[in-house]
Amino acid sequence: RIKAELEVLNNELETRVAEKTSSLSSAYLKLEEQNRLLQDLDRLKSDFVSMVSHELRAPLTNISGGIELLLSGGRRLDHDSKNSLKLVQNEIIRLTRIVENILDLSALDAGRMPIYPEPIHWKNLKSIIGESARSIVDGKLVYHLTDDDAVFLADPQVLGSVFSYLIDNSRKYAPDSNIEIYGKTVADRVVISVSDHGPGIPEDMISSIFEKFVRADNSDSREVYGRGLGLYMAKRLIEAMHGTISANNLETGGAQFSISLPVMDK
Repeated sequence: RIKAELEVLNNELETRVAEKTSSLSSAYLKLEEQNRLLQDLDRLKSDFVSMVSHELRAPLTNISGGIELLLSGGRRLDHDSKNSLKLVQNEIIRLTRIVENILDLSALDAGRMPIYPEPIHWKNLKSIIGESARSIVDGKLVYHLTDDDAVFLADPQVLGSVFSYLIDNSRKYAPDSNIEIYGKTVADRVVISVSDHGPGIPEDMISSIFEKFVRADNSDSREVYGRGLGLYMAKRLIEAMHGTISANNLETGGAQFSISLPVMDK
């Protein structure tokens, strides 16, 4: 009798296990299908964003070129007209930077961002930074670079983009401050910092400041507008070049962003 009862219980258990297995298999297949649909949706979103951004780039470039021609041409423009054109030009530069950010972000997320590291001599760093910041800040960069012959590995164009993001961030939050660029060699790394004398980073945000869409002030009434993508992009690009980036507040006030990149073996 006991044997018969055990056989019945065993059969019931096997039936339940089979039912649960079938249920789990069905749920797994549904999850797989949902995951595939989400991947397709994400790909379509990336393709759409990339297409729209490319379509925006050409007219923005044409408009910017036309305004530059008006401002630099021989036509006599009154003071108010010149100021209006310069204002429009600055807004076009801002929109162009947004488009470039979106294109870079789309390429990074899709794994299609070309990175070509090459040896960069320490003495060329100033020109890379200056060129990247030319349209962002004028006359407020102060350099404190050590005098050595270090050569480090990075993609010059990508590195310039990183500095444009960091300098643009400092300009937004500390518009009246000089932006200090510090650089030194530490063991087998070069460490380059971008500092300002603004309000600094809220202590509770330092650990998350490089995350996507994170901003120090997300209120609707904020005076400094942005997308919260610049620092995220800087981190992604630096890590793509096998570097690191960190943020901290200075004891004297202001924020400091430091990047570290590998030095080439001599």
